[in-house]
Amino acid sequence: MKAIVESVAWDNAKSSGANIGAKGSRAYFESAAVSLWSVKRTNPDWEALLVTNTEVPSDVRDILDGFGAIVIHQPFEKFSFPFDVPWHLAYYKLCAVDSVLSSESYQYVCMLDTDTWVRGSLEELYASSRGGVSMIDLHAPLADRDRRAMETDLKHIGIEKPECFLPFYGGELLCGGVSELRLVLDACSYVHRKMVSHGYVSKRGDEFLLYASTALGSLPTVVSANGYATRCWTGRYYSVPRWEDLAILHLPAEKVYSFPRAFKKLNHMGQIDPAWFERSCGLRQSRRPVSPLWMAKRSLDKVLKR
Repeated sequence: MKAIVESVAWDNAKSSGANIGAKGSRAYFESAAVSLWSVKRTNPDWEALLVTNTEVPSDVRDILDGFGAIVIHQPFEKFSFPFDVPWHLAYYKLCAVDSVLSSESYQYVCMLDTDTWVRGSLEELYASSRGGVSMIDLHAPLADRDRRAMETDLKHIGIEKPECFLPFYGGELLCGGVSELRLVLDACSYVHRKMVSHGYVSKRGDEFLLYASTALGSLPTVVSANGYATRCWTGRYYSVPRWEDLAILHLPAEKVYSFPRAFKKLNHMGQIDPAWFERSCGLRQSRRPVSPLWMAKRSLDKVLKR
């Protein structure tokens, strides 16, 4: 059986996402309800699981029960730190995956962040990642600020970076079979223990565990999920790759904007119009510019053959 896993953790003593602030766990629960609803709409044969360490709001629970999502209660025991770190609660997703794998109920598991929108079938993603795991490659350049920061983090916990160029994987999607995902969790657990023993804080959250595991060569075969999923920045700056034919969109800025609006529609109407949701997120169709100035320039280019 195949399952989509999303997670919500809350602890007032642990740091949450940067764009959540004082909103509490409510924003995560609402986005998880919308995201898992989109999973069941497009992939009805997949189990939709929500793993949490806290109480689910009653209205959210009613919606989850309505479309057949399964709620699993799991304390934040693994991948937690004895001291607070940035994005502390984001590490709970690995604890959630571990609990699902330990149940031995599923042969294939796909972990998604709660601010993801599933638009199509996940069967091709499932087929492509068999024998390995799938993640989104962020294609960060060598000069990327976060990459440079993580290379410094590696030195602080005694991990030597290899000379080769390392992929930089995002933490919003992790899919694979049970044995392959176990290898990922074991690798991340090793890095986590080194962080704890050194008392060292990385500001990149769970993505640093993946980066360090890549540096150690501890990950199983990684298949790029970029042909099926992408990260779309729709907030203060707009940076969206071609998205129309992809099955999964990660929409970090919309957790506090479009996802709450979509939750209200889901609560009152029992469904969400996908086209409305994507417009609400500000997603624009990938097409050539149509401004008169651009068209005049292109016409001149053709005349001058340049």
